[in-house]
Amino acid sequence: MKRKKPHIFILIDWFLPGYKAGGPIQSTSNLIRAFEKDYTFSVVTKNVDHTSTEPYTEVESDTWTEYEGIPVYYFSDQEISYASLRKLIQEQNPDFVYLNSMYSLPFTIWPLWMKFRGQISAKVVLAPRGMLQAGAMKVRFLKKKVFLTLMRLTGVQRKIIWQATDVQEKQDITRFFGKELDIRIAPNIPRKSKRDWETVPKKEGEVRFVFTSRISRKKNIEFFLERLKNVKGKVLFDIYGPAEDEEYLQICKKTASELPDSVSVQFKGPIPAPELPELIRSYHFSVLTTRAENFGHAIFEGLVEGKPVLISDQTPWRNLESQKAGWDIPLNNLEKHEEIIQFCINMGQETYDEWSRAAWQYARDFHQAPDLLEKTRFVFH
Repeated sequence: MKRKKPHIFILIDWFLPGYKAGGPIQSTSNLIRAFEKDYTFSVVTKNVDHTSTEPYTEVESDTWTEYEGIPVYYFSDQEISYASLRKLIQEQNPDFVYLNSMYSLPFTIWPLWMKFRGQISAKVVLAPRGMLQAGAMKVRFLKKKVFLTLMRLTGVQRKIIWQATDVQEKQDITRFFGKELDIRIAPNIPRKSKRDWETVPKKEGEVRFVFTSRISRKKNIEFFLERLKNVKGKVLFDIYGPAEDEEYLQICKKTASELPDSVSVQFKGPIPAPELPELIRSYHFSVLTTRAENFGHAIFEGLVEGKPVLISDQTPWRNLESQKAGWDIPLNNLEKHEEIIQFCINMGQETYDEWSRAAWQYARDFHQAPDLLEKTRFVFH
């Protein structure tokens, strides 16, 4: 008799064909593709992309449909409710309910309440997605602290499985909810490139930087723009991504307008994920001086295309310089950031090729690690 595959019921605010939410969409779709032979998946999400109010035109709302072979239920604002979500979960009767946020009302708070009340028999897996990191907690701190306190008082944190992407996120979880928890460490599964390493022309005194994430205070673009004020050489910095915070976008644009004529900054807007690989290949380095990141798909997107990364030390990607894959620099070390930017500008072709190939190999080695998928299997065990 053929063994029934375990069913993972995924709840996420934004999913394909959306792309503006970035990492969580990529993490979820990569998980499904990596394990579709081992598990049955279904996804419940909203029928709009992040920061958008227009429903998707390529899928049907408020009914089960398929997107690229994946069963997906796209809720409209009019139809989503506690009762309708509970009904979907109970009808599907999954083995696991997988939550991909800390603060989503329909896709985290409601399911946790259902688990607390005994309305969900499935195991519940909660991935905080970096939302408990110190840098992330600084944004709207009071509201988050109130919710986390109420959650802790219910005791539901001990009835679920926690997925931490690394040791640091495990520490973040225990800091808020204590040590008597079922926490399983498994990194997100990034995109795998099938291309071999390729070089791009690099002249001394010229550089092309790229940013491919959301424009928000957490992503900290203004910090990198400030570091470009005193560099010497010709710099192109292109910024791709949706603006989460219009006020912050205007701050960044004002900072960009104050840069010397030798520095060109362009805000290019959001770009669909499938177009990113080809786009990134034309640049030299990828930038993300973020305040907090539990994985950072934008970082890996650069590495996998052979682009050394300039990032903060607030991500799991550490000790990059020793492997010539990039630099992870403390945000309070302004001189080091500017020194490395100038180093990138001054690089000639031979040095750049050495770093570029090392970044590509770093990403390749990460994907070939034998325990990468096994850690995820243990989460859903």
